[in-house]
Amino acid sequence: FNALVTENARQRFNVATSRARDQVFLFHSVTLRDISNPECVRYKLLSYYQNPPLKRIEAGLEVLKAKADSPFEIDVGSIIIHRGYRLVPQFEPLKDRQYRIDLVIQGQKDRLAVECDGDRWHGMENWEGDQRRETQLRRAGWTFWRVSSSTFYRDREAALAPLWQRLDDLQG
Repeated sequence: FNALVTENARQRFNVATSRARDQVFLFHSVTLRDISNPECVRYKLLSYYQNPPLKRIEAGLEVLKAKADSPFEIDVGSIIIHRGYRLVPQFEPLKDRQYRIDLVIQGQKDRLAVECDGDRWHGMENWEGDQRRETQLRRAGWTFWRVSSSTFYRDREAALAPLWQRLDDLQG
């Protein structure tokens, strides 16, 4: 395919991406490596979405701090946002139930539920209810990843390494 570098091409892409009221979903089969011209509007658009600007990160952090249930969720969520992922805190997957997922990472192809198991909240008395909720959500198509606060605060990098691997696997 040819590089789209004309003013007409820029205007078409501008119209296509600026009319969204709430969100834009970019579906693509081409990667940045496939586009040789950095002046191409395809390249610029894909680069923008893959390398989020600082304002998007700051906005994500504000939402996280306003909605998170605990400082632990804020600590985990902040690292995820700074890695460039789109994060939805305290997501309600089923409106007719009182279920909430601590953090949802929204990717290009999939989403991942991240549960932050604080040692105070996730004792044995809450374990059974958590497992029942997670089983029901897995049946509805959700994929989960869990981290405990004791593991996270002992060594953050080691605790989150399996998350980065899981996200890489989901991206295929």
